[in-house]
Amino acid sequence: LNPTEARCVAEVKRGANDLRDMITTLLDVGRLEAGEMPLRLQAHDAAQIVRKAASRFSPVLRDRTLHCDVPPDPVLVVCDADVIRRVLENLISNAVKFTKSDGTIRVNVHRNAADMTISVSDDGQGIPPDQHKHIFEKFGQTDSGVQHAHSTGLGLSFCRLAVEAHEGKIGVQSEPGQGSTFSFTLPMNRP
Repeated sequence: LNPTEARCVAEVKRGANDLRDMITTLLDVGRLEAGEMPLRLQAHDAAQIVRKAASRFSPVLRDRTLHCDVPPDPVLVVCDADVIRRVLENLISNAVKFTKSDGTIRVNVHRNAADMTISVSDDGQGIPPDQHKHIFEKFGQTDSGVQHAHSTGLGLSFCRLAVEAHEGKIGVQSEPGQGSTFSFTLPMNRP
């Protein structure tokens, strides 16, 4: 293929993958709401899950910076690694959409004796406090999210349901003009 054709094929492939991910997310939201999505729970290194999720975004960052701050030692947590990776990919994807064109996205892993927290921060436009509780609902979007043509309002709903299925919690800290930090916590000592 010549360079133009190769670029077009790559765009078609990316679009097909996005469509597949959207359909999978819609189906998984329904399964999670019904309590019918089986999780494959095993011990995994959260830092490795973070690195794998972040690596997917290298081609779309352009002038943005994606920085992962993970402990040097493994952070073992019992989880379904594929589901948690998809949660992270949703959060990072939103950060890429809403951060400044030359901005910075940070992914941090922090642990203590009881739980492990992963946060995704951006330096985008932020979210007004009155919209915080609605963004985790199915089809819930911020006013600025509605303006993005590729936003379905399912990603954060999937994140909430997936984290809760792992007996964890998810939340957001954000103020207009100050960026946003989405974080979720998973228990470390899950049987």
